[in-house]
Amino acid sequence: MASLLPECIFSGAEQTVASRIPAYGKRKGYLPRKPEDFGDGGAFPELHFAQYPLGMGLKDKQGNSKAVVPVQVDQNGKIRYDALLRHGQRSDKIVHSTYDSLAAVDVTNDEERRQMPSEDTVEETTLKTKQALEELVNGKIQNVRTTHVDKVNRDATYIRYTPGQIDQQHNSGAQQRIIRMVDVQVDPMQPPKFRTNKKIPRGPPSPPAPVLHSPPRKVTADEQRNMRIPPCISNWKNSKGFVVPLDKRMAADGRALQDVTINDKFAKLSEALHIAERKSREDIAMRQDIQKRAAQKEKERKEEVLANMARRAREERAGIRHELEDEDEEDLEQVEAREQIRRERERERRRQMNIANAAPDKRNRLNRDKERDVSERIALGLPAPSAAQQSGGYDTRLFGQSQGMDAGFGADDGYNVYDKPFRGEQAQSIYKPSKVDNVSAEDEYEAIKTTDRFRADKGFSGTESGSKRGAAPVQFEKSNDDLFGLNSFLEEAKDGKRGASG
Repeated sequence: MASLLPECIFSGAEQTVASRIPAYGKRKGYLPRKPEDFGDGGAFPELHFAQYPLGMGLKDKQGNSKAVVPVQVDQNGKIRYDALLRHGQRSDKIVHSTYDSLAAVDVTNDEERRQMPSEDTVEETTLKTKQALEELVNGKIQNVRTTHVDKVNRDATYIRYTPGQIDQQHNSGAQQRIIRMVDVQVDPMQPPKFRTNKKIPRGPPSPPAPVLHSPPRKVTADEQRNMRIPPCISNWKNSKGFVVPLDKRMAADGRALQDVTINDKFAKLSEALHIAERKSREDIAMRQDIQKRAAQKEKERKEEVLANMARRAREERAGIRHELEDEDEEDLEQVEAREQIRRERERERRRQMNIANAAPDKRNRLNRDKERDVSERIALGLPAPSAAQQSGGYDTRLFGQSQGMDAGFGADDGYNVYDKPFRGEQAQSIYKPSKVDNVSAEDEYEAIKTTDRFRADKGFSGTESGSKRGAAPVQFEKSNDDLFGLNSFLEEAKDGKRGASG
């Protein structure tokens, strides 16, 4: 009978499960994990976690999810939970996921990573770099050649492939596969199929190290004041014509954010100026004191002179003779001595003048001045002759001369520039010796030595008077320049060389 009846749809077990689901609004803390926990309905929207009612959304009914990251451990045996962050990222990307990334690294020179590489490592790296660069350069050179055909590696390459999803339905249930890779023959004349010079943007760089922040706290009034950003005020434009206070303009300038550093040399300069001012005041006071004393002394001296003059005037009126003091007597003696010397010198000058007037060259000089023509007199500043003195408007010296440029200047065998000496008679009379026959040469020399004509009245101390001469012409002596006898020594040396060579 039971087999003929239809199957019951609402069983008591399902009613029991449905009765276990909390009512709406009372489902806090309820965790549906199995399909029975959902009953015949869908997910609960008030529960915020992953829900799979009736197994919807699960890729594997058996619970083997293909996106599960395998468990990894570090060198200490602890589970590496940061493997989730590195999943799907490139291998060289830096991911800061541990506490060590926040702490400062104390690196010393003794650590291995701070040491310089060894010579073998340097040579190996250099060789590899050289080979790689040569391969690149040679490849570019070969590509330029039109007759070059790229070498293709015909050898097969075998690759062991392990799939990421391993199950009976994927990859025929195989755990690994061996793949044989062979290059396909390429037509050398075929144009390129793909664009190789396309610029691809780089991927995102490594994220920066995280920065730890202090826990949130209440902001103080000072912090709020410091965090206030003043409005941007231009120093050149004000299109609206607003009146901006000076403090706001200075605040917008940002000068308050700069630390004002005063140079210590300003203090040194102020101190130096203060010291200089004090010193100058002292100097001015001292100078004024000295000037005041000098003016006082000058005033006292003038008063004393006026008092003496008044006293002498009173004594002269009274007829009293003032006796000279010792100093006045000494001054009078010196004045008398100087007057005596002056009179002697005047008498000596007059005597010399008389001798010069009585000398024979006086007449010759007068005759020579008389014979001068008008042009010579004007050049020398002499008075012009009167009309009575001149016999005519011509020079008498030109008379009685038959010689001239037309009649012959001189003899043909003569080399004289002038026809006769210029004023030969005057020259003979000037240098004509005196006619004294009864005086010997020694007496005349002694007279010349003892003459006082050119001797000074008062000689200089430490000097010796040289040789004196009388009215005779000037006499010159040949000076001996070879004081040490070097010329004679050189002459003897030259004579010796000549004798040796001969």
